[in-house]
Amino acid sequence: MIVGREAEQAVLGELLDEARAGRSGALVLRGQPGIGKSALLEHAVARADGLRVLRTAGIESEAELPFAGLHLLLGPVLDRVDALPERQAAALRSAFGLGPAGQDGPLLVGLAVLSLLADLAPLLCVVDDAHWLDRASTEALAFAARRVQREGVALLFAVRGGARARLDGMRELPLWGLDGRASAALLAQHAPDLAPPVRDRVLAESEGNPLALIELHASLTAEQRGGAVLPLAYHLGALPLTDRVRRTFGAQAARLDEGSRTLLLVAAVEETGDLGVVLRAAEALGARPSALERVERSGLLSFSRTFAAFKHPLVRAAVVQEAPLARRLAAHRAIAEALGEQHPDRRAWHLAAAATGPDERIAAGLADTAEQAAARAGYAAQTAALERAAELTPTRPGRPAGSSARPRPRSWRATSRGRRRSRAARAGPPGTPRSRRASPTSGPGWSSSAGHRSPRRRSCSRPPTRSRIGSRPRPRGCWRKPSGTVTSAAIRRSPGRPPTGCSRWPARRPARWRSAASPGSWRTIRPRRCRGCAPCSPRPGAAGCPAPRSGSSPGRWAC
Repeated sequence: MIVGREAEQAVLGELLDEARAGRSGALVLRGQPGIGKSALLEHAVARADGLRVLRTAGIESEAELPFAGLHLLLGPVLDRVDALPERQAAALRSAFGLGPAGQDGPLLVGLAVLSLLADLAPLLCVVDDAHWLDRASTEALAFAARRVQREGVALLFAVRGGARARLDGMRELPLWGLDGRASAALLAQHAPDLAPPVRDRVLAESEGNPLALIELHASLTAEQRGGAVLPLAYHLGALPLTDRVRRTFGAQAARLDEGSRTLLLVAAVEETGDLGVVLRAAEALGARPSALERVERSGLLSFSRTFAAFKHPLVRAAVVQEAPLARRLAAHRAIAEALGEQHPDRRAWHLAAAATGPDERIAAGLADTAEQAAARAGYAAQTAALERAAELTPTRPGRPAGSSARPRPRSWRATSRGRRRSRAARAGPPGTPRSRRASPTSGPGWSSSAGHRSPRRRSCSRPPTRSRIGSRPRPRGCWRKPSGTVTSAAIRRSPGRPPTGCSRWPARRPARWRSAASPGSWRTIRPRRCRGCAPCSPRPGAAGCPAPRSGSSPGRWAC
């Protein structure tokens, strides 16, 4: 079952219906490698009920042999050649080497192909990888496809995007990558056990290419499928490619000359597409300026004024993984030299990618890169830089292997000297009573609330007799409440005044509330366990709570 190609399947269905009704047509499917052209051709063959099917595929090694592709297509029906007009039959036999060579031109061969296809109608003719057909076969089939009208013949061609197939004058159906929903559905069918981070990586690197979605996960180990995949940084954590993906996306690059392959490798390793850096690094490795034209003509790279881009991310990955290790390391070193001191972050990463052993200087540069990434809230980049820096840090006596090159504390208090000075400052001069020593969380300018520290104005620690944020007098021990229990959540929900009742509830976390009378002031209520005051007891004078003090304000109890 094909996922996410409903519109394309509808177009193929219309073409087959017209062939059954006696009307002819031709269609060219064009798209990048692995985009699903062959799958759509198979879908058309499976739905060709009532039609005779002839099919073939172009072969790269036979692309220079005249009429080799046409012979593969028409080989099963060569017994019908005798029914053709005499001159057309003789021209077709001569093209296939079945008769004496004559002076017949390509026109008679094309007419013979057209007559033979019409004689076999209703017919579906399928040609996959048409860009690998030899020129003579392509011209004969294109000649016939442009002239079929009411014979009941449907011709389907699949061509790789950017290739010259000489199939002008026919309707084309471009194929693009699957959308996000279809890509996720296809990946779930073939790899339902992938961890979410790995699934996201495969979806991002495939860009909707069905072949990549099906093949990329096949080369992952069990640990990698569970989530142990390095972040993609300068190809240190690139996903491994299967042989089929490497052949599909790297075959065209393998046919280029040495200088063009060097330029492609530098562009693939550089990652940002900076054309100036790519050209300087490629020139340092021996690539001539003429290689730029050959690479652009191949269609693997597209250039703007200052930017170079691959036609698909998997072409970049195939170029990198097909190159030997020595060439990859040399490319990283050349890019680091081309970057200079103007881009320290990128230079540090390329030097790290070119390193083959511990190097404290490179590890220190990555530590600086991690700090800058953290300052920009790039925590994923910070983690990747610190992990690579730990790998490149030499092992010394007294320091565990893989520790950071320059460990730096998070704050001044994190160091042992800072902790000693902090304790001495809180203790005060010798002979200071413990009750008057400063608290690390309740010193001047700090107040504790729910285990956190927040700045506040300095004020007297003695609670006032009358509340500063309300008109009613506040008892030192209790606030009256007829029944129930006052919780810290209730105090936080109070919009403008403190709740009435006992302040010594069994809650353990302090609560902070703000008054409507003075919104700028915050009060911290430190809960304590009630010892049995009157508001919390069924009646005044209960056990554990004496009677109210004489002359005290209403609501004040002797707790």
